[in-house]
Amino acid sequence: MRWIATDNIYAATWRELFEYTNNELSIKNLIKRHGEPKSARDEANYRKQASQARVCVLQAKEYMDAAQASSILTSPNHLYYSVAALASLVMLILGDGTKSLDYLRRDRNNWSHGLKFSTNSSHADADQNINLLQRSAVQVMEGGHFVNWYGILPTTEPIYAIVETNFGNLIRRRPMPIGHNALAPLDAIKNKRWTILDLLKWFPDLDTDLRKCGVDIARSRSTLKVVENHTNSKWSFNWIFHGCENAQDLEQLLSGFLIPPRLIDSIDFRGTPVGSGGMVTVDVIPDQSMNFHWPEGRETMDHFTVSYAGHVETLEIVDLYLVAYQLSMLSRYFPDIWVRCIESQCLSAKLISRATEIIGRKFPILCLSILNNEKTVISTFRQPETI
Repeated sequence: MRWIATDNIYAATWRELFEYTNNELSIKNLIKRHGEPKSARDEANYRKQASQARVCVLQAKEYMDAAQASSILTSPNHLYYSVAALASLVMLILGDGTKSLDYLRRDRNNWSHGLKFSTNSSHADADQNINLLQRSAVQVMEGGHFVNWYGILPTTEPIYAIVETNFGNLIRRRPMPIGHNALAPLDAIKNKRWTILDLLKWFPDLDTDLRKCGVDIARSRSTLKVVENHTNSKWSFNWIFHGCENAQDLEQLLSGFLIPPRLIDSIDFRGTPVGSGGMVTVDVIPDQSMNFHWPEGRETMDHFTVSYAGHVETLEIVDLYLVAYQLSMLSRYFPDIWVRCIESQCLSAKLISRATEIIGRKFPILCLSILNNEKTVISTFRQPETI
């Protein structure tokens, strides 16, 4: 994990991204990922991709600055183009020569966003409840920018926990990856359709806002700590769930625990009196067949985890991208509907305002995590002490 403490998260984020405006540093990153160039052609491709990456960062920053300076009436348009440019940066660094912009342009199928937007909301209903979010949707197409970007993203996502290791009189605590989630392959999302609301339900930073708006999804804030005891070679996994909407949601959440039969006697659950939370403990002696599954989660910008009853099938950065695209389409091509919704201050408007703020802050940092090949945190406080 890479932790950057700063008093200005926006400035620190772009300072990190601006390393890719230096062609030499970008080439070093390409070599680190793909190896030394094996020919003069490979070397030329590295220089070309580094040059293209530089332009993507410069444009992404200008678009994001414009989004920050604009009102919600127009900011989603600037925001999406910043997101698309950052996605191109990731594609150029993670991909090989076939992901360079000039190579992709040879196929006219790549001359598009790769997404199809539709809405059946109207001027008459856009200012009511969450109608605009429920009635607007995106579909992933066979080709285009989005598919090319998605195809180079990681296929698994690490699961982090606070790992406490006991060495007799010495205790060490640190955040560590302890497993991974498998993500949907590219073929599984082609032609898939999501409404804006479908995607917003998986924004962990919108958890409180969604509850206020009456949007239900079985979820809970959670904490996972793993205690590793070297004295008896036992690991203790401890989950605390706090904040389920009701007992039914908690039951759905707990159904996400899939424990091998040989470990069934090792699991213990203690619920709260009101049925909205509880603690799950699994004590195991780790070996190669220790595989088990628990509810998947995402981390908020203030470093809390929200666990979900359903399967988290894509990286959060993908959901942020798809929402940014749809909000951009609404603000550009449906301005009458868009302005009616925003000016009404209806529930859709409230969620849209928060979502654009989250995307602008979180998408660039998630890009850094992918580019750095490790979880990257940029925060106003220091990393918790570890020993």
